[in-house]
Amino acid sequence: MKRDTERADEIRSMKRAWEEAEPGRAAKALLSRQKYLASHMIKLDDDETESSQPPANSMSAEFEEEVYTLQPPPGPKPKEILQPLDVTPFLV
Repeated sequence: MKRDTERADEIRSMKRAWEEAEPGRAAKALLSRQKYLASHMIKLDDDETESSQPPANSMSAEFEEEVYTLQPPPGPKPKEILQPLDVTPFLV
């Protein structure tokens, strides 16, 4: 028995061919991904980073120093809490 790596080999050879046809393509793609993530990720505060782990796949020095997340921050606390409306008089 042997693991089928045909599809993975095809993808690797395709990426190699792209890189040979356009040198520097992989580096530009990496920078593009990092730029996108930097613009869409939220920097965690120091107190939040103590309980969480830094991203395992950070490839740039700026991403290694700071911890980012894709989770949105919690919303603001409501200024006023509305009481539930009693709709029993309106039920038939």
